[in-house]
Amino acid sequence: MILAPDLHLRPSVPRCRTETEEEWFEVQRETLAFLYSFREPVFFVGDIFHHWSPGWRLVELFLSFALKHKTYIMMGNHDARNNVLDPNSGYGIVDRIASEGHPFLKHIGEDYAWVHYGEDKVRGCVEDKTCLFLHRLVVQSNSDDFPGAETITARALLEEYPQYKYIITGDNHSHFIYENNDRFVLNAGSMTKQSIKFKDEPRKCIRLTLGEVDITKMVVGAESKRKLLDCAQAIEMPDKGELVDDAYIVLEHEREDRYTQLVETLKRDGEISFDYKSNVFTRMEENELSEGATKYIREVLP
Repeated sequence: MILAPDLHLRPSVPRCRTETEEEWFEVQRETLAFLYSFREPVFFVGDIFHHWSPGWRLVELFLSFALKHKTYIMMGNHDARNNVLDPNSGYGIVDRIASEGHPFLKHIGEDYAWVHYGEDKVRGCVEDKTCLFLHRLVVQSNSDDFPGAETITARALLEEYPQYKYIITGDNHSHFIYENNDRFVLNAGSMTKQSIKFKDEPRKCIRLTLGEVDITKMVVGAESKRKLLDCAQAIEMPDKGELVDDAYIVLEHEREDRYTQLVETLKRDGEISFDYKSNVFTRMEENELSEGATKYIREVLP
């Protein structure tokens, strides 16, 4: 199986990339073509789309592959609208096709154990203790920094779900494979480079092979038995796009946002002007301040 979380299909070109919109669309098409080139089931572990409303062209692009080859899906935070499934969203359309019993496009829960986004209860094929799928921000160690975000370490995740050998997750865009006592957390990361922080970090999907090998031919006189042979292999994605530092673009957007907010405030509150002192004195009259505070402001402000 091919593990491909965080596809993040989007019509807009990420700020750090230099492609045109048409070139960026082709990058995303090539990404999908590569994932399906192995002719194995592809598992999209959340965030197929970058936004709940990605536009018909991106939905059609995804379905042009997913309806022809065995595909498993689950919802991620970017697929959701206000943290819930919107039936009219991009993922909602894909979800509806899977729910109607399409022969190739399926929910992960049809054949595997999974945890719905935002929950911790195991659903789906719970009797299978090999693989568990979830879209949750998992870090390789406590040293990984996600300010303001709720995270869990790979080790703690294995302790939370002790019955599964492979826990396959999405949401963390940095690739890692974590192993502890022959149990694994597989986090492939983002399938394309959409942030300058990944400029020098290859994007990788994961190819997980679950199978058996007959060991009777390896050991002379061994009794007839079979041994499980598993393999998790990281495969580099063919994303060779040029990335540029977009810090200056971010600052420009922040400046534009501040100007926009100011103009909207002036439209809404006609009494506000560009005269700073006038605005302060107006607010002083509207709010109850102590005599001492009022006197201090009038002395200091000029």
